[in-house]
Amino acid sequence: TDVGESARFIAETGADALAIAIGNLHGRYIATPRLNIGRLREIDARNGIPLVLHGGSGTSEEDFKSCIGNGICKINVATAMQLAATDEICSYIAADASPNYIDLKSRITEASRRVVAAHIRLFESDGKA
Repeated sequence: TDVGESARFIAETGADALAIAIGNLHGRYIATPRLNIGRLREIDARNGIPLVLHGGSGTSEEDFKSCIGNGICKINVATAMQLAATDEICSYIAADASPNYIDLKSRITEASRRVVAAHIRLFESDGKA
């Protein structure tokens, strides 16, 4: 994300939050992303509105903390949830010759809950809702 373009976009649209690109992307990473935290600082300092990190799954704990400390207020981690659900499906089907939908649905929900809870703790957001 270009710092100047972000300021223009906010001024022209009145956006109250901005999803930015600083080396992140949607989906499954092949390697841990290298986020441009310096660019994040510039965007945050220039704009002063909540920033959003799309494509957070696979980001390091250190980068998450740096992002949160430099203006990121919302982080999307859907891929992490989807991977946990997929692992749970594979594990369940491999262990049970006659799986049933209700049990599978419950296990997927619990796997998703665990991933979300871990991210809430990592983002230091527990107890703040």
